[in-house]
Amino acid sequence: MSESEYEELEKVLSWEQPSKEATERFLSLFRFYFSPTFHGTENLDASRPTMYVANHSRYSLADPVLMIGIYDTVGEVPRGLADRMHFKVPLFRDFVTSLGAVIGDRELVRGLLRARQSIVVFPGGAREVMKKRNENYRLVWKERVGFVRLAVEMNYTITPVGVAGGDDCFDVIADADDYMDTLVGRWLHRSGFLDRFARGRDELPPLVRGMGLSVIPKPVPIHVSYGKPIDVAELTHGSTTDSALFAAREEVAKQIDLLVEQGLAARAEQKPTSWLRWLLGRS
Repeated sequence: MSESEYEELEKVLSWEQPSKEATERFLSLFRFYFSPTFHGTENLDASRPTMYVANHSRYSLADPVLMIGIYDTVGEVPRGLADRMHFKVPLFRDFVTSLGAVIGDRELVRGLLRARQSIVVFPGGAREVMKKRNENYRLVWKERVGFVRLAVEMNYTITPVGVAGGDDCFDVIADADDYMDTLVGRWLHRSGFLDRFARGRDELPPLVRGMGLSVIPKPVPIHVSYGKPIDVAELTHGSTTDSALFAAREEVAKQIDLLVEQGLAARAEQKPTSWLRWLLGRS
């Protein structure tokens, strides 16, 4: 590692958990707005650090909700891995840093794992955040297996997490495919603009509608399900070959899909706690 990388790692490792009051104040916003329900909290173990791997919600809106169940059970907020673009926005980067978020750089993450800290990983990254209208609750992980490799190398379990409800906060009016059907979209693609600023078409944000005709997210109930920790080193027999890592990744993805399905089923059976909330969620 270079000197600047060492300095960055030292800065990351020096982060301290926010005060209980500050944490509760931040999480209370999501408690109130999404009225979350948590399943499988008995699978959360404060005595052993783990790598929480979850599905992204569209625009990451409901992602912080999964932290609530962990905080209530374990007593601390795990470190979240974030895309580099979050750290390029003035003020916002200070905010996400204060929450313990870390750039998804392999060496920084390896440093966190050596320090035996729990982390939250969304393998879908920005592509999954910008998911299209037909991709609700679909894992868009492409060829990524880096998180599995690190779990094997650092002897970490992976705790699968399924978040159900987040993709229903918005209705998609237009997505990347729709943009590409326009003259402007095709020109931007041919000009190389999208390759330079949007990773091809991966980071084209969908045009969405929330409550009514606004972009205010619908206050839908969120269900978060925590699965049993998976010993990926056992799955791969300690191997880090591509085939072994992909096989382990598929098992993690399978468990997340099952957890999301269970959460959606529980959500469908849930009786509305407030008729106003129910109406706003269906607007």
